[in-house]
Order: sequence, then structure tokens, then C-alpha cells
Amino acid sequence: MSELKNGSVLPDNRSLFERGLEIAFTQLLYEINNPYPQLLNPRQTNQSTLPYLAQDKGVTEWDANAPESEQRQTVANAWHVRRLAGTKKGLTLAMDSLEYDAEVTPWYQMLPRGLPYHFEIVAWKRKNAPINKDVVHRMHTNIENSKSERDTYELILALGIETGLSVSAVHDRGITIFDELYQGAISNSPILSVDFYAVGAQCIYLFTDLSPGAIL
Repeated sequence: MSELKNGSVLPDNRSLFERGLEIAFTQLLYEINNPYPQLLNPRQTNQSTLPYLAQDKGVTEWDANAPESEQRQTVANAWHVRRLAGTKKGLTLAMDSLEYDAEVTPWYQMLPRGLPYHFEIVAWKRKNAPINKDVVHRMHTNIENSKSERDTYELILALGIETGLSVSAVHDRGITIFDELYQGAISNSPILSVDFYAVGAQCIYLFTDLSPGAIL
């Protein structure tokens, strides 16, 4: 504080009141923790700062009610999505911003071959979470901002199902059968049998709505 008391940015004709305000405000500034570099890091900044950071990075689709993890992912991917716009990687990152994994198939890789400048994008929620219909409209906005102007696309939402297989067994003491007679007969080994059942189901839902205001 010695420099603070001796140094001043005020002119020589400053009043005692002005000098007092300068000292008070300077002391308040020194008591604030340095917010950098975490302030501009979407992974580490405070949640309250995310909307302003999103605006600074040019995020066009922002949901204030989205989970914090999704908001941070959206801000973190903003510049990368813009830089890679019109590419498969850019479209994948656009879905990643909404915490969706995606697979993009361009027209020349489709079987049968698709129309020129058309692509399919299959997206599925991580951890097999249910599809949120509000997010679907944000998906279309992100895709429109990430694809080439000439491209047309078809968005396919996939649902994942997790299954498991368990096997159990019980340990039992061994059984020894012997006969000391010369004419003894050798008994057959005991037979161990196990029943195994496998059950599965497959269900496919196809929703098609070509109208601009499509609702799931």
C-alpha cells in the first residue's frame, strides 16, 4: 500500500475528497480476486458468465434453461463449429454442443447413391437419455448454421437400448465313487446340465413430418 499512498493519477490540484475516493476504490480493486484466465474459459468460468461469453463467441441458439454442461459445451464448440462450417466435423460438433453424438453420411456414400449435395445425419442422446423435443428445434438451427448453403439434409434421431447378461453358479463338493472288489464296475461320470435362455426384442419407430413446424 506504500505505492498506493505515495502515487496518484490525479492532478496536483486534487482535493482531499478526490484523493480519498481514489485510495478507497483502488483498495477495493486490489481486494478482488483476479478472474483471469478462468473468466474466458467456458469449462471453468462461473455459470452466470456463460450467456455473455456465448454472445461474445457468436452463439446463435442459446437456451437459458439448458443444463449447465450443455451450455458449457455450446460455448466451447462455438468457434470450432464456425471454422469447420460445411464439413462433417462441423456438423458433428454442432450436435456435440447439444450433448448428442452424430454420424453424418454424404450423398456419395449412401446406398443407394443419394441426390447431390444431400446428407443424412443420425443423432442419438448420450447415455441413452430420452429425446427432448425442444432440443430438436435447436438441432435444426445448429445444422442450418453449420451446413453449406446448397446442402439439403435428413435428420434421423436414434434411440439406444442397453442390455446385460449375467451368469451364476454354485460350487458343490466333489463326489468319489469306488469299489474295492475285483469284479467292481466303473460308474459313469455324473452329468451336469445347464439351461440357457436368450430373449430379445426389436422395435422401430419412424416419424416423418416434412412441414417447417414439425412437432415430435
